[in-house]
Amino acid sequence: MKTGLRTIILAGGGGTRLWPLSRTGMPKQFLPLLEQESLFQKTLKRLVPLSGNEIRVVAGDRWKKIIQGQAEMAGIEPDGLFVPEPVPRNTAPAAALGIASLLDEGCGEDTPVLLCPSDHEILDEAAFHETVSGGLEAAEKGYIVTFGIPPRAPETGFGYIKVGENCGRWCRALSFTEKPDRSRAESFLREGNYLWNSGIFLFRIGDIVEAFCRYMPEVGSSMSRGTVREDYGNFPSLSMDYGIMEKTDNVAVVPLNAGWSDLGSLDALYDAGKKDRAGNVAVGDVFQENCTGCLLRGNSRLIVAAGLSDLLVVDTPDALYLSPRGNTEAMRNIVADLGARKRSELDNPLEVSGPWGSVSLVHGTGSEAVRKIRLLPGAGLPCGLLESARGSLYVLEGKAVAADTKGEETELRRGGVFSLDGKRLDKLENPGETVLEIIECTVCGDSGAGENNTCGRECIFP
Repeated sequence: MKTGLRTIILAGGGGTRLWPLSRTGMPKQFLPLLEQESLFQKTLKRLVPLSGNEIRVVAGDRWKKIIQGQAEMAGIEPDGLFVPEPVPRNTAPAAALGIASLLDEGCGEDTPVLLCPSDHEILDEAAFHETVSGGLEAAEKGYIVTFGIPPRAPETGFGYIKVGENCGRWCRALSFTEKPDRSRAESFLREGNYLWNSGIFLFRIGDIVEAFCRYMPEVGSSMSRGTVREDYGNFPSLSMDYGIMEKTDNVAVVPLNAGWSDLGSLDALYDAGKKDRAGNVAVGDVFQENCTGCLLRGNSRLIVAAGLSDLLVVDTPDALYLSPRGNTEAMRNIVADLGARKRSELDNPLEVSGPWGSVSLVHGTGSEAVRKIRLLPGAGLPCGLLESARGSLYVLEGKAVAADTKGEETELRRGGVFSLDGKRLDKLENPGETVLEIIECTVCGDSGAGENNTCGRECIFP
């Protein structure tokens, strides 16, 4: 499907709504929540049939290596993909930054652009592609297009779009309501002409620049001058909804029936999961007896559940979360309280896993850390985790190929030792047919890690 469409993916976010699975140091888009691939990788693959390699990802510099590594694992060329966000801002400034990068590449006013999050689940990709095609028809007429989800419940965590005149494959949007209370959401469902706001947008560059100039003039004038990156720190932190969509009357909405979920809560993760006959979603090493309607999500140890109903049970190496289903609103208070208490469990997880294997923090203090690295046959350690490797590597099982930043390559077998001597690891791969297990020992003061690196939990990450 060749559409001439460019795509901008927004890959920022705080990473706390799915705690303890997601953390501020590893937000949900980079996690394999429902399958072996992360939501970000699935988003990339979903968009390739629409835009080919004309995809740009806007995110902070801290995510660059992870984004490039996951793109490579998804079979997508990482060069030119990443657009660095100078400082954290909301979706409207991030969209302007992505559009500015397209203008720098020579795109014109009539170039259509799809703007979408990196962390949504869409089960029916063919239906999604067809819906985008309908949105292009409206964009060609000068509309700013959004995609609306037929509501399944009176959710208070979503924005709502009031739908007006039917124009074939799309409709006029009459108004936006951001996250109503429950009684108002119930009234929207009774009226029947409201859709959930998916946060996916489609527009021509000239039309959205004009909208920025009118409704967010400081951003719009910067886009016109070509100084978005230089001015970025002074932009207001506003979402696309608040900054543009709620103010303009030039909006079309296309109903999206494609198995969409924003996976914005553990309840949503339960809803999207594969259920047994008793309505349980079990992930990991789980043994359950007489349980109904539960999310039972384990990690590396056995979970045994008996006689439970309608509970969320999420176990990670450093935190166990228990809650009745339907208690989503409590998460915001929990995360705020953990942050106020400066709990490290809010930030970086003790284990990062993916289709390549896993990295676990076995021990960490202010000056030293021990990580266990497991690589599946034929896999390599992702570059975002390579950046963290320092110290010495000890092969417990399997065969490894390792290289430092000088390009000196070494093959190691069980019992082998590879010392980085203050350098960083440039490659770590498992060329064998069995699982490779390695222990990495780091002493920050002796390994060139730098005075500001406190090691400990952060040693899992760049």
